[in-house]
Amino acid sequence: MAIIYKYPPTGEPVTKEPWRWVAVFKDGSKLEQFELKDGQAIFHKFSEINPAQVSEFRLENDNQSPVILFPPEGSKLIHFYKIRRAQHLTDDKEFQYQETYKGFCIGYEINGRTVGAFVDHNNTIYPVDNFEGLIVAREK
Repeated sequence: MAIIYKYPPTGEPVTKEPWRWVAVFKDGSKLEQFELKDGQAIFHKFSEINPAQVSEFRLENDNQSPVILFPPEGSKLIHFYKIRRAQHLTDDKEFQYQETYKGFCIGYEINGRTVGAFVDHNNTIYPVDNFEGLIVAREK
């Protein structure tokens, strides 16, 4: 049975993502994007993170090693999804079908420099030093 996560202020149901962020704080506590606590499935928004207190910023998956970043003091945390829709055409260039790919981005920015990682739809992890122009590539 699938667990239904909810955003507490609204009760809005949220589907658990394959890759989720986790903020580990300097005092050892942590905030997970999708948290099971006291029998409740809770969804947390990125805006709930206090970046000044973060010692580790992680992107986790149930089946792979996590991506772990150590943002320096004063850095801005980054997390977003990159969506790409690929249209498949027939040999005559007529629309056949469309696929949607979702990539997961995590990182931090400090002094105009970006450090991070991108996980594509095949769960391949890429280091990233610039999220601008990032393309979710389709493998053939």
